[in-house]
Amino acid sequence: MLELTPQQQQFVEAQVAAGNFSEPTEVVQAGLDLLRRSAQREHDETVEDIRQGLQDYEDGKSQPLAEAMDDIRSELGLSK
Repeated sequence: MLELTPQQQQFVEAQVAAGNFSEPTEVVQAGLDLLRRSAQREHDETVEDIRQGLQDYEDGKSQPLAEAMDDIRSELGLSK
């Protein structure tokens, strides 16, 4: 059984009272759907970033690690 904090329960009830949902389970389901989509989007973006990085490497758009770290430190205003 799912237990909600009093604040969560109040939010769910307010959503139903406002007519945004017809029953409390719909509010919880909508929240879970948003969480699932967010996690999937993050996963897809990570995979795309990895693909792009591999493509950049294959295209010769890479630099030695030490040089890359120096660039990052410089961008962040950090010293060695």
